Amino acid sequence: MIDGKTYFAPVVVKWADAYRDGGTLALLIADTRGKELMACNDGRYHDGENAPMQQPIYIGGYLTSKTAKPLPLGGADEQELYRMLDDWFEEAQKQGGPKFPGDSMKLQEKVAADFLRFLEQHVERHTPKLCLLSSALCRWWQNLR
Repeated sequence: MIDGKTYFAPVVVKWADAYRDGGTLALLIADTRGKELMACNDGRYHDGENAPMQQPIYIGGYLTSKTAKPLPLGGADEQELYRMLDDWFEEAQKQGGPKFPGDSMKLQEKVAADFLRFLEQHVERHTPKLCLLSSALCRWWQNLR
């Protein structure tokens, strides 16, 4: 459940994109019933080394849209979003890796990996008792670099 809405596992990432604003990453996620959720970070602020980590994760639209809603830093909704995406990633690994349609498949895969790694570090930073980094995710992310 995220923002009072139930999403049924497994989820898939249908689309991933990086914006030219300095580092905002966005994903469109769909659950098994077809309910969609857009999630993005706020990569616009680079005043300090970890400035994007101080910004919330947004759901419901791109961070400047009227439909976008910030999630509480390290809160239950953010942790659930991470869990859903981590489950998606783990299942995709069993199938040979994440799959995206079209010519931009590798770019979307890289953006999805970057977003998941960012979200993982974001959740770890704001909920320090959690240790979330999976070695499979780390290898996937490093291979895309």
